[in-house]
Amino acid sequence: MQHFLTKLLAVLTVGMMALPSAQAKPRLILIVQEGLGHEMVTASRLYSENAELWDWRLDHQWTYASLSTLPLTTKTVANGTDPETLPQYDSLTAWSGSEVSVSAENSNQTIFAGYKWLIENATDRKQAATAIGSGIPSYNTSINWLSYPAKSGSPLPPDKQLIEWAHYKGLKTGIISDMPFCHDTNTILAGVRFESDESPITLFDYVISSSPLDLYVATGHPKYNELGQALSKPKYVFGSQNDWQDLRSKARSSGWSVIFGDEDLMGFNTQHSEQDSRRLVILQFGDTTSTEAISTDASGLSGNLATSIRFQTKMALDYLNKSDEGFVAVIHMGRLPYLLNAELQKESVEEVINAFQALVMCEQWIDENGGWEETSLVMASPYEYGLVWGASSSSFPYAQIINRGKKRIPGFRLNHKGPTATLSPLLMRGAIVDEVKTHFLNQDPIYGEYLSVSKLGQLMGGFVTRSHSKVEQP
Repeated sequence: MQHFLTKLLAVLTVGMMALPSAQAKPRLILIVQEGLGHEMVTASRLYSENAELWDWRLDHQWTYASLSTLPLTTKTVANGTDPETLPQYDSLTAWSGSEVSVSAENSNQTIFAGYKWLIENATDRKQAATAIGSGIPSYNTSINWLSYPAKSGSPLPPDKQLIEWAHYKGLKTGIISDMPFCHDTNTILAGVRFESDESPITLFDYVISSSPLDLYVATGHPKYNELGQALSKPKYVFGSQNDWQDLRSKARSSGWSVIFGDEDLMGFNTQHSEQDSRRLVILQFGDTTSTEAISTDASGLSGNLATSIRFQTKMALDYLNKSDEGFVAVIHMGRLPYLLNAELQKESVEEVINAFQALVMCEQWIDENGGWEETSLVMASPYEYGLVWGASSSSFPYAQIINRGKKRIPGFRLNHKGPTATLSPLLMRGAIVDEVKTHFLNQDPIYGEYLSVSKLGQLMGGFVTRSHSKVEQP
């Protein structure tokens, strides 16, 4: 009997070893929240009554770290000599509190040397989008972006940009943005090459003709609806009726299904008879960068837009996940700098809460759709906007955000208006985390471990192009 059981066990073991293994498909969901700093996360958590916005540093399922547009490690010298060393991020220097005069004409005005250092080394959002999309280091004097449209019929380079990497390997690609569909940052993230001063029409033409996207969801409208009828509101100047009709026809001839949406979330989900067609979804919210309309009815616009983006994100993930090869979805949240620039504090913290709700929705979708074995969820802010610190930071080099209770605006201030080179939040969960952890550059005494934004771009590109791992069937 014992001999029989031994033989049976051997047969079963061999049979299990002979079962075919399944190809796991890499799935990457990247949420890009422009302008978010660590202190804005703190302020939003103090303000929010939502349980979803917890202290991420205490959650063992997540890695909470930082990104930096610095250090700018080296720069190739034109004459071919040794590389020039660029400024290194030094937290002790960056947060220095010594005062310096702004100028001889305004000798009575003083700012912190730390602020001055950060302002002088501040990076542009286009540079940050390039670095996170392509893994190319972003220098202060050069955007380092290929500023020419892809030639018709030429193959997409597999080593230049995240969406291109994924498309080249057969993964489905999509971008969902709360910004107008010709906004510079989300078109860069979508893998579109363009000249820096192109018109909105030309930018959007690049999107529909040159982008490797399978799905593009963004806000705004061209002042005309699907039937070519003029729209009086929301106000957003894009182009003439003929311009839009030409672009719409070109989009459809390029294989796009053009879908219009509205604020009521009706009639624009991604169900379509042609399952393999590319989908262009335009949410008719107008110009979401305008702060005039936001300040008069912030809860209406921000709330409806956030709900719409979450709804479209879920539809997008369901659509992209049909691919047997995997997918890359980029969710671009870009309104925060505009709100901070207008000093709309309440709207700013609510914008951060909306972004984290989108993150939680993605987390729940992954839990319900295949789990985390080959899926990565990354939320990154490629730069901080405004150098947001506590309310007393005009007198001290660093001050904590003041807690005034739930649903009350915490005490904080903007120390200058513009993108900064300070550290910004990075949240990660899933298959890519272990690899990222081995590339942290250093540890900041305030915000902990960090890595460069360009290194994150490289790691994400490697994640979506690596050989598919084998998952043994039970």
